[in-house]
Amino acid sequence: MGRQIAVAMLPEDETRFVQFLRSTTEIRLFRWSAPSPSQLEVFGTELGNERSFYIWPTAFKWEPEFSQFGEIAVPESRGRFYLRNTSAAPLLEYSRHGFEPGQAYGRLYWSKTFAAPVGLDYDSAVFETWYERVVRWVRKNGQRYKAERSGPYYLPQALAKRSAA
Repeated sequence: MGRQIAVAMLPEDETRFVQFLRSTTEIRLFRWSAPSPSQLEVFGTELGNERSFYIWPTAFKWEPEFSQFGEIAVPESRGRFYLRNTSAAPLLEYSRHGFEPGQAYGRLYWSKTFAAPVGLDYDSAVFETWYERVVRWVRKNGQRYKAERSGPYYLPQALAKRSAA
C-alpha cells in the first residue's frame, strides 16, 4: 500500500518546502502535464499554477519517459505531455490543497508498492527513510487546524489563510 500525508501550502510555504527537499538530496521536480516535454521540469522553487507535481530524488535510479495525451483525454489535457512511467518510480507526488469549500486536501503521496505488481527497481527501504524525513519536516513546520481533527498539516502561510477564513 502507498503512504501519504495531507498538506496545505501556499507559494511561500512551497518555496520553503522545496528548499528543504533540496537540502536533503538532489531532486528534480516535474509538473503533472505541460505543453511540451521540456516544460515538464520545474527549475527553482516557484511551482507555478499546476495542481500536481512529482518529486524525484535523483539518488534513486529512474529514467523519465514522456508521452502525450490523445483524443480520449479530457479536453484540457489533449495534446499535453506527461510522465508515463510513474507507477513504480521513486517519486513523491505533491498535490496542492484546494482552499475552496468541497475541494480536496493537498497531499504528499508515495505509491510504494501499490502500483508496482512486479516490484520496484529501487531500494524502497532507503526511499522510505527519506519519505519519513519529509513527513517529519511537514509535521514540525505545520500544524492541523483545531476544527479539523483529521485535516491536513497547514504550513504557516496556509494556516494563516485558513485561520482568517
